[in-house]
Amino acid sequence: MSLTATILRQAGRSNKLYGPSLQSIRCYATTRLGKMDMNAGGSGKGSSSQQAAPKTKESAWSRMSLGQKVVQGTKNTGYLGVILAGVGLGGLSLSYVIVDFIDDYYAKKLFDDAFEKVSSHGAIIDTIGTPMRGHGGIGPRGGEQNVRRTVYKDDQGGDKQVIMYFVIEGPNGKGTAYVNQIKNADGEYEYNVLSADVQRHGQRPGSAKRVFIIDNRLKRQNKGGNKGWFARSIWKQKAE
Repeated sequence: MSLTATILRQAGRSNKLYGPSLQSIRCYATTRLGKMDMNAGGSGKGSSSQQAAPKTKESAWSRMSLGQKVVQGTKNTGYLGVILAGVGLGGLSLSYVIVDFIDDYYAKKLFDDAFEKVSSHGAIIDTIGTPMRGHGGIGPRGGEQNVRRTVYKDDQGGDKQVIMYFVIEGPNGKGTAYVNQIKNADGEYEYNVLSADVQRHGQRPGSAKRVFIIDNRLKRQNKGGNKGWFARSIWKQKAE
């Protein structure tokens, strides 16, 4: 037997013995390599699409007509206007909050000073008794309200005078205090009138007694001049 025939016979035997295994290996390798090629191709496409995205967006704007660009610009301007309007309204609301806070502060400061003067006056203590408390009146829901002041302007728009009312209550009666302050030449507020209408519990309505704690009306009218005897006597009685 020749050498060639021997080799062919051995190859045939190997093919019979290991043929299925060799074919499976070849199929697996072919399939695996094919998937790797597909993944490589997909990754390349994804990278190229990501790199090309800005060009696509830029080209989309460049492809717009003049009218489309005007419409898009108008939309963007409208959005900016809405944002600016919201910021403006927020600033306006904040300014109102600040002004209201300042007004409440000065109203509370004026109330504390006026209430101290009213509650320490002898005629008021004799009428309604002590201890006293003061507040801004009874609200719609039955609760006590904070005191408020009213500021009146002059012809130039500046603050001219302040008026405030508040309720005072004691164990024997109650009343209403009246405060009037006027800005002087130095730009500071000073009392013009501080009075209280008080009455005891059980008295008929309208029988309240008015007590003047401070009354500078006559003093302001005669400011810079000499008072006569009659004016001085009236001023002394009211001051007392």
